[in-house]
Amino acid sequence: MEIKTIQLTINLYSIILSLKLFAQKAFKIMFSIIIAINIIIIIEAMGITASSLLLHPIMEGLKLPVLIAA
Repeated sequence: MEIKTIQLTINLYSIILSLKLFAQKAFKIMFSIIIAINIIIIIEAMGITASSLLLHPIMEGLKLPVLIAA
């Protein structure tokens, strides 16, 4: 009985550890998306429209889910 409890504890600990790693990766991805959006907003604010004309609709589509997730 005691061995099963130890195994259960180890299993729960490994699940928690993997969830923690997943959360860290998800946060890094979210953070990099937010930085990319901010860079594009700055480029648009500077008036460089040639590249942002193509990216603007894509970024407008990305902004809402990122804001909701943040």
